[in-house]
Amino acid sequence: LRRTAQELGSARFRSLLLEATAWVETGPWLADDTAAAWRLRHRPVKAFAREVLGKRWNKLKKMGRRLETLDDAHRHRVRIEAKKLRYAAEAFAPLFPGKAAPKLIAKVKAVQDELGKLNDVVTAQGAIGALPLEPALAFAAGRLTGKRAADKDGQIAIAAKAMKRLRKAE
Repeated sequence: LRRTAQELGSARFRSLLLEATAWVETGPWLADDTAAAWRLRHRPVKAFAREVLGKRWNKLKKMGRRLETLDDAHRHRVRIEAKKLRYAAEAFAPLFPGKAAPKLIAKVKAVQDELGKLNDVVTAQGAIGALPLEPALAFAAGRLTGKRAADKDGQIAIAAKAMKRLRKAE
């Protein structure tokens, strides 16, 4: 905590803030006077949010179809898309009062969490095999990852159900 406070008070951090602010306030996009650029700069943020969320939503729904038939790498890509939608939804949630945003975020989080568990199994199998472990530790680690891997089909089914609930959401 002390080191963080020191860094936030440093000349380097102040310089970063000034440079970032200058970039936002004087960026080349401000000099673009075409009609399309003007419309992008002046449209309501809620319209922008709807567009971003709609694109993320459609991409995730498309990628997440038939989740149970996808391989590990593709399921991981679906998880990344879920993350992108969740973070965008969380950022734009204040623009949409009511219960719709929290409900969507909760459903996306459920998909992300279930796919994360699957990714943990895949990652652990590779990582444990690469570690120089003593025989007893290697046996215990192998047993643990084996147990989780044995339930992989069940975990895939849970993730697929979470995805189906999300796809039915508005």
